[in-house]
Amino acid sequence: MKIIRAETAGFCFGVRRAVDYVYKSIEEHRNERIYTLGPIIHNPQVVEDLASKGVKVLNNVDDIDDGLVIIRSHGAGPDVYERLKAKDLRFIDATCPYVARVHKKVEEYYRKGYQIIIAGEADHPEVIGTNGWCNNTAIIVNDVDEASRLPQLDKVCVVAQTTLNGSKWEDILKILLPKVNELQIFNTICYATSQRQEEALQIAKLSTAVIVIGGRNSSNTRKLYEICCKVCDRAFLIESADEIDNLSIKPDDVVGITAGASTPDGIIEEVITKMEELNKDAQQNIEEHVDEHPEQAPVEETVNDAGVSHGADNDNGRSDEVDFAKGLEETLVTYHVGQMVSGKVASVSDSEIIVSLGGKQDGVIPREEMGLDEGVSPSEVFHIDDDIEAQVKKTARNEEDNLILSRKPLLLRKAWAAIEDAYNTGNNITGVVKEVIKGGILLDVNGIDVFVPASHVSDRYVKDLNVLVGKEMEVKIIEITPKRRRAVGSHKAVIEQEKWQKEEEAWANIREGLRITGKVKNVTDFGAFVDIGGVDGLIHIGDLSWGRIKHPSEVVKPGDTVDVIVLSADKENKKLSLGLKQLQPQPWDYAMDKYKVGDIVRGKVVSITSFGAFVELEPGLEGLVHISQVANKRINKVEDVLKVGDEVQVKIMDVRPEEHRISLSIKEAQGDSDNNSEEKWSKAKADREEKNHSTSVSHQDDGGVTLGDIYPDMKDKF
Repeated sequence: MKIIRAETAGFCFGVRRAVDYVYKSIEEHRNERIYTLGPIIHNPQVVEDLASKGVKVLNNVDDIDDGLVIIRSHGAGPDVYERLKAKDLRFIDATCPYVARVHKKVEEYYRKGYQIIIAGEADHPEVIGTNGWCNNTAIIVNDVDEASRLPQLDKVCVVAQTTLNGSKWEDILKILLPKVNELQIFNTICYATSQRQEEALQIAKLSTAVIVIGGRNSSNTRKLYEICCKVCDRAFLIESADEIDNLSIKPDDVVGITAGASTPDGIIEEVITKMEELNKDAQQNIEEHVDEHPEQAPVEETVNDAGVSHGADNDNGRSDEVDFAKGLEETLVTYHVGQMVSGKVASVSDSEIIVSLGGKQDGVIPREEMGLDEGVSPSEVFHIDDDIEAQVKKTARNEEDNLILSRKPLLLRKAWAAIEDAYNTGNNITGVVKEVIKGGILLDVNGIDVFVPASHVSDRYVKDLNVLVGKEMEVKIIEITPKRRRAVGSHKAVIEQEKWQKEEEAWANIREGLRITGKVKNVTDFGAFVDIGGVDGLIHIGDLSWGRIKHPSEVVKPGDTVDVIVLSADKENKKLSLGLKQLQPQPWDYAMDKYKVGDIVRGKVVSITSFGAFVELEPGLEGLVHISQVANKRINKVEDVLKVGDEVQVKIMDVRPEEHRISLSIKEAQGDSDNNSEEKWSKAKADREEKNHSTSVSHQDDGGVTLGDIYPDMKDKF
């Protein structure tokens, strides 16, 4: 038996964050009642474990009178927060930052007057909470049928439940596009959800049986199961390892294993262990399904984690009276190296800051201990009476009996806290490239060195890393070692996330017939590739011009800005066909008005056949000179008189735009002058044979006669 384990299986960071909040609260609030508004996650084992530790699940704030309330990762509407504050209840907001981002978008566009549409399940707690941010006026659609029943709408903002199936989202958008006059689309499907669903699909394709682990009431778990069922006939949904015995797993099966975002690692490991026990006589081949891109949060906006919010100010104030004993204590305070102290800025100069610590002693922060960047004046940052924190560096007193203080350790702690927060939330962080070292570069992030491997500096090969020194770089923290304060960052992950997001947003708006402006990226023999805002499309050489061209470079070049129309769009295979000539007038549409029967015009021979020559009057418009109309004398071959590239004068004999036909005549344009005697014809032909016996031209036989040979006195007219 071969087991393929999904790398993305199990807790996403939003769920893990919410669960951690609850377990941390149990430790820190042992003597208090703790409630969650609804199950913290849709996993019965986790909920049961929390219940055994005293955490109660309630669905209504009105049922809670005291204690600590935790808002689950699915989020809640603004009315929930208002009721918590009205009842003076303390609460922790464990809303997933991705969900909080959706709330902000919905609230913003609702205030702008847009009708909000949420693509998702109407009874899902996340959707219910999101609906609250537009005063519960959202239209909720969960499939194409529901979207099809919507009336024509004016201004609409559409968002997605963060765990929505990606293909369902695309299908709903296709229905909405023609129904809405102005549609603002925000693909708010969690990036981790997209990764998990895509990996589940690929694993299911490789497997003869798939096990999806998670709560049956978990929306994202059900969606994983549905995706696997589409490509694997034997897909199973289980909540724990106890259900494995009931599955029809065979010894020679290739078993894919994935899990929903609310499935703990422990349950996944139990399932893996049980599978190994069932197959102990066979050699296990457990493969980790590795994804190059770590779970990333969208870079569209940053959502800060909310902490504990108190319903009322518990500070009863301080007495204005300070007794003598306390005042005496303050004058006798002693300090030690490494101690954190707080005070107020008493004075600021270029060389030092004097800090009043409240007793007889003051502290001095020398310039080199302020933690300022080079060139920044202390007076730009610090002001008299500012509150300030610092660490005691030296207790030895100077001539004025002051302590030597430093702000650097404090700043480094804050900088590391910011790095840890960026790692836990998936947010990006910015630093300055400090130096090039073996294997990559060091990024200075507020005094903390972050290592960026060379392979993560960009999504392309960077030959000389030294060109980056001194420049700002945004990275995603992909690894940390807290004890050593070491961190690894990836700029490549930032670029790829931006590309992914930009491409998803672009594809969401692309449809056949869409006119859009793009930039030519490169030109090949068969066409030109155009970037239309995150997605590359191909203009085939045949769709560049109505006229005949030998190479696309005759029409466009890299860097050109062009208006194009979408001819076809295949998002699944990432293929986009564009047209340029389709936005330009079709010459045949005005041929009848421009070219009248009897007109004499000039043209260029573009091809020669056995029955005549095609003459281009203008790009995209060609007419036929029948062999009988080439010369006043009967000829055996058109090549005896004409060759490709010749410019000739022709007379319009007939125009049929609906058939794309124009009949032309060189003979009629030339008139009846000089009726070509047999002797003159023969002489011209002989002369031409002598001149061209060694020349081979496309569509031209040796010894052919041109009109110029026969009528030398009329060459200027041609």
